[in-house]
Amino acid sequence: PSPVFVPTPPTPELLSAKRTMLGVAAPVSEAPVPSPVFVPTPPTPELLSAKRTMLGVAAPVSEAPVPSPVFVPTPPTPDPRPPTPAPAYVPQQPAFYGPPPGAGPSWADEAPAARKSRAGLVVALTLGILAVAGVVAAVVFRQEIFGDEARTAAGAAEAGSAAAAAAASARIGAKLAFSPDGSDVRLVFGAIESERPVREILLAVGPSAGTPAAVVQPGKEAPVADLLPAGGSLAPGTLEVPLDVVYADGAVERVEAALAVPYTFRASVKDGGTVPVLRIEFRVVPGTALEAAGAPVEVSADGSAAYEVPVESLRDREGAWKESENHVDVSVAFAAIGPGGERADGSAALQVPITKLRVDFPPREALTTEATVWVRGETAPGAALALDGAPIAVNPNGTFAVEVPLVEGATPRAITLAARLPGSLERRATVTVTRLAPEDLLARAREYEAGIADRLGYSDFAAAASSFVGRRVRLKGTVRSTPEMRGGTVTFVLFVDTASGCPRRAVCAVLVQAATAVPIAERSVVRVLGEIAGARVTTSADFPELPAVRAEFVLPGG
Repeated sequence: PSPVFVPTPPTPELLSAKRTMLGVAAPVSEAPVPSPVFVPTPPTPELLSAKRTMLGVAAPVSEAPVPSPVFVPTPPTPDPRPPTPAPAYVPQQPAFYGPPPGAGPSWADEAPAARKSRAGLVVALTLGILAVAGVVAAVVFRQEIFGDEARTAAGAAEAGSAAAAAAASARIGAKLAFSPDGSDVRLVFGAIESERPVREILLAVGPSAGTPAAVVQPGKEAPVADLLPAGGSLAPGTLEVPLDVVYADGAVERVEAALAVPYTFRASVKDGGTVPVLRIEFRVVPGTALEAAGAPVEVSADGSAAYEVPVESLRDREGAWKESENHVDVSVAFAAIGPGGERADGSAALQVPITKLRVDFPPREALTTEATVWVRGETAPGAALALDGAPIAVNPNGTFAVEVPLVEGATPRAITLAARLPGSLERRATVTVTRLAPEDLLARAREYEAGIADRLGYSDFAAAASSFVGRRVRLKGTVRSTPEMRGGTVTFVLFVDTASGCPRRAVCAVLVQAATAVPIAERSVVRVLGEIAGARVTTSADFPELPAVRAEFVLPGG
């Protein structure tokens, strides 16, 4: 069991002794004294009036206050050595082999022994091993057209010493990337190789020089125009790009990346009279042979050349023609072959617009009993328009309308329209119209009507038109809207009569879409033969949604 503490009564020697800082009496006799026991001492007036120490024990009050010591700075001892100029500021970016952006400060940003974490130790040891072993830091980059060369600036080359030769160890690969028409050329950086650890590489010329945007990394692009002298342009030969290489030890080396430029080009479309022409203007190194679309191109003594081809002739060439609704993408492959047989391939591509042309009336295949038909539509303002080879007038906004005579008979009349703007491809549209005698048109309508097996009335399908899509119907009524002609379709609203299933004193409306050349006028009475096409949303406040019918025949009268 633990021993029981028994306090020892104080002796006169202890009571008369002086007090320590903790208020415990120290023995005054020289004889051995047993271990001191803490005995609380009654407070004296001096202790009661004294301030308290940090341990809560009263300190005796002195008669006179003791002033606090005042700090007096010691003037610095002047350094007899001459001042060393501070190095120029170079913006720092993470090394190419360092951590990605956002991963925290790299090893280059930390002061010596500032951090002793395990990660920092591993990084320091790794970098030390790499530096001792002389490992080459390289980013692999495949050079597609141009070789990657690098040579040091003249100042480093003139040094001639072994140290200067060892410093000239950085290589920066690059290539040129042309826009499809050759008007914009960009410098794309690739492989970065060095026998010494590299902190960063900076563009030494151009508007971004001296800014964080000047940092070069594999894949970085820079407009070539920014790297050329004021007013200069890219020319075949050699393009030299000055770069500043900042090594891990702070040393800066000027390196110039030299690129071979085998050609420059510029593609455009010009008006060739009846068809647009693709023109490619080249500049090559004198003595270089040039091919375009597999055929040789004559090169002048100064290295200039031009290749022209009608755009329409590229239609059947594999890989050279891709047509969409409003334009055609055309491309021509070319190659520059140097005196030694070295080959540099390229391609020029352009987007050639197609002239707008829309025929609103008549439909592509229409029947009529009229002696003439009005051909209406729209083209691009300023376009030249021809009907069957004869020019026709076009309104300033691009709309047109021309009356075309028809000959009665079973042979359809083909009407061809052609529209073209300068520098654009021609657009053509053909419609056929057959003029029939009234009895012949009626006979065709009766033949179609004989195939209608169901006797569907308006009240049968109107409430659920989507469930009757494709079912044939016959309707009679009055045209209650101005017929709209667009894209070969005539659209109007028909108020159905009671004979077609409309309840008495009710308004029964149907949206009719007809591919017919029969004249249709508002408030005329017509018969409609066709198929149910579901429901259509309208902009009418009275009829926000209507059942729709796609009509094959619209016959006048009863």
